[in-house]
Amino acid sequence: MILLQGIDLVKNLRIKKIYKNHKTRFLNKILTNREINQILKKENFEKLIISLAGKFAVKEAASKAIGTGISKNIKFTDFEILNDVSGFKDPEMIELAVEKNSKIILVHNHPESSHIQEKMEFKNVVQEVKTHLELKINYLISKGIQDNQISVDPGLGFGKTMNDSLLLFKNLENFCFGFPLVVGYSKKKFTENLNMTDNQLYQHCIDSGTALVRLHIPS
Repeated sequence: MILLQGIDLVKNLRIKKIYKNHKTRFLNKILTNREINQILKKENFEKLIISLAGKFAVKEAASKAIGTGISKNIKFTDFEILNDVSGFKDPEMIELAVEKNSKIILVHNHPESSHIQEKMEFKNVVQEVKTHLELKINYLISKGIQDNQISVDPGLGFGKTMNDSLLLFKNLENFCFGFPLVVGYSKKKFTENLNMTDNQLYQHCIDSGTALVRLHIPS
């Protein structure tokens, strides 16, 4: 069920120009201290700008969804968006989610992988990914995270072969098991092996029960 909707588009070049001219002031206006600490760890300048632009757009969209936009009463720093590509292996991220009662997206990460991009072997990728997610959800709940905080993402393209991701995408309905489903197929190479238009890819997600589709909109 979709409760609220908001959208925002931002050009990376615009964010890059503002950042170069007003670095500290801009960061302090847009990000919380935790977000600043995380974003400054980016490996290179371009990744930093992409991440900063993404956070800017998400916060704008969230503020529009609640009907106010960024205003005197709603500031950018009233929203906090933190990336955890470990699949909540970091205890501090779990503690923070419990403390703030934050909404979280649990992206599948194989429990035996050392990092999210490490290709892992699956015998039955659909069943194994679902099982991994269910086990992780049970663990997070045991640590104090509530059911209504959690959304799940099968992690298309992360630690999986193109065929693995293809099978997951074709069987998205298997991941609708009581938690909102988030899917990110945009710009993933496995989609080239599907005879589907952009609209058909999106519609497949919706028809499968997906609550949120992450897309890259071409400039």
